[in-house]
Amino acid sequence: MKHMMGRLCLGIWLVLAFNIGFCAAQGVESESFYASDKIHEIKIELAAADWKTLKGQQPNGATFTGGDGSESNYTYFEGTIWINGQEVPNVGIRKKGFFGSNDLTRPSLKVKFDEYQKQEPLPGIDLLTLNNNKQDQSLMSQYLAYQVFRKAGLHAPRSNFVRLTVNNKYLGVYSNVESVKKPFLKREFGNSDGALYEGALADFHPIGSKNIEAKNKAAEDRRKLEELSALLAKPGDLPLDQVDALIDLDYFIRYWVVEDLLGFWDGYAANQNNYYLYFNSQNGKGYFVPWGVDWVFTRSGPFAMFGTPPPLVNAQSILANRLYRTEGIPERYAQAMRQVLDEAWDDAELLATIDRMETTLKPYFGGTQQETESAMKEVREFIRQRKEFVNNELAKGPAKVPDQPRSPAYLVAVGAISGEFETTWGPSRPGEEMGTANIEATLDGEMVKFEQVSVSAGDFQPPRFGGGFGGGFGGPPVDSVHVTVVGKRGDQPSLMLSLTFPKEKVTLGTPIKVTGQLTEIPIGGPGNGPPPGGGFGPGGFGNLQSLQGTLEFTAVEMIEGNRVAGTLKLDVNKTKGGLFGGGGFGGPNRNGPPRNGPPISGPPRE
Repeated sequence: MKHMMGRLCLGIWLVLAFNIGFCAAQGVESESFYASDKIHEIKIELAAADWKTLKGQQPNGATFTGGDGSESNYTYFEGTIWINGQEVPNVGIRKKGFFGSNDLTRPSLKVKFDEYQKQEPLPGIDLLTLNNNKQDQSLMSQYLAYQVFRKAGLHAPRSNFVRLTVNNKYLGVYSNVESVKKPFLKREFGNSDGALYEGALADFHPIGSKNIEAKNKAAEDRRKLEELSALLAKPGDLPLDQVDALIDLDYFIRYWVVEDLLGFWDGYAANQNNYYLYFNSQNGKGYFVPWGVDWVFTRSGPFAMFGTPPPLVNAQSILANRLYRTEGIPERYAQAMRQVLDEAWDDAELLATIDRMETTLKPYFGGTQQETESAMKEVREFIRQRKEFVNNELAKGPAKVPDQPRSPAYLVAVGAISGEFETTWGPSRPGEEMGTANIEATLDGEMVKFEQVSVSAGDFQPPRFGGGFGGGFGGPPVDSVHVTVVGKRGDQPSLMLSLTFPKEKVTLGTPIKVTGQLTEIPIGGPGNGPPPGGGFGPGGFGNLQSLQGTLEFTAVEMIEGNRVAGTLKLDVNKTKGGLFGGGGFGGPNRNGPPRNGPPISGPPRE
């Protein structure tokens, strides 16, 4: 299958000899560009104002709360790229990344060659994915993980490294990861006309599968996703033949095994995250493709406790959980794990690769990569210990898994807010009342009456977090607008409506799509004033009430003291399930059924 493109090129040569040059270039260029030993030099130039805006853009947080996260807040900017000295003008450049890899000074990037004009400077490659390695301090997670997936006979991107400079500032070593697009699908599957989906904190659940994003035209037909979701939600024994008709079961078990072997805490089985699913048009079956493998080969994930090794079997996702609690699957899982250990896991080879790449990459480390060598040591330690740990766990018999899968995040409608507001542009201060508003609100079926309403609008100042997720967050002010409306309700806690969106969205007289949060302010005031960006409210992630709707400015001048006015029309939703609303990363009942106990069947619990 992977050699289909080679056979296709041969066929074209036999029929149309003059096309041989293009076919050879397509194969050779792609193979050469993603050769594992390559370190490319890439330079990018774009307007300084565009680069500042790009760095400040923030991801669509709706993914976290179960809303529609498919509409990206990231936009393309026109620029020029030099690839090993070859100039390619008029390319599209945008930011990429979500929670852990988001960075305001050194962002991950997508480079789209034909965003502004038709061109193919690298035959067989239409999009570059350049990851900043914020969560991959060792630089080895993506590089080695995709190799292990591929060595295990699974479909996975190729990757190597680039030395990246933007607007004459060197940003360090980035990972150059093959994008999961048409060229990848054609090479791996021999076709690209099947349905391709991307899963980010989304799962095959009757409620949550709608958040699995369609990535091509064929994926707009979601019947197979709906069929799989309905099948996995049925009580009783799981019919493996019906699952295998939709998802290649042997392939999935092997894919699942590699995720767990690598300690991929942020993958599909453990976290309902970071995966593609492609329905091969040749046989109609679905195949998983790994993505976002930038924090593996380590026991120090963000929620690791006391340095304990990652578990042998992760089964928070509905497909993995239902399967592992089905008779015969734990044995098939163990057999697949032993095969992968024999065929795709070579301690000596992995360690030698790290040694070689450390020597090769060290001269190019950027200013933020001073911890790379120590992070490489942690990866080495994981590799040295992992095989023994896995074999010891296999010897104990079937692992403990949660007695139910974790429900993915989803939204439940709880109310609506609409009305008009007026204020002046500028920062709000603790206890200061600004502007006026005429707001109508309903929550849980009841009208909400406000005794007094205040409004503020101004520049968004991002919250700053320390530690974790590759060095935490922070940085310069983001070029976004922050609008808050605080309504006082007598002896009840005040409600704060908080909306944040890019300044580039601001228009006059045209409704713009916005998202935000509705939180309670404790009686007596918030102390230090409303948190920048709205915070997550007193109840934390598990008590999120999210806002989705439109805002239309009737007056807006983003100069301090100038008039700002507009209308709001928002739906209020409460988040259920997901990371923090349904049992956290461990899901409900982390210990699951007794070892060697009978499988437990049934639909997922909220």
